[in-house]
Amino acid sequence: MSADFRGLILDALEAKLARAGHAREALDGATNLIASGIVDSFGFLELVAALEAKTGVEIDFDGHDPEQFVTLSGLEQVLAGIGGCVGRAGP
Repeated sequence: MSADFRGLILDALEAKLARAGHAREALDGATNLIASGIVDSFGFLELVAALEAKTGVEIDFDGHDPEQFVTLSGLEQVLAGIGGCVGRAGP
């Protein structure tokens, strides 16, 4: 997957990673972001909102396995599906 997508996700998770005691560089693509304590259910919604703001598109949950949204690699795959829009919106 593109390093740009991973960077986008990690940027959105920066404060949450620090709070959970995880180093950005050490985060494995298969790490479950919820089970590892990086995000909770509210934090997940904040993450999705931040990614939507950065990409300029609404992330559609239909057609995706819910498990895809809880790992870094899964989120990268979701963003790859909207890849043409990544980075076009935002402040």
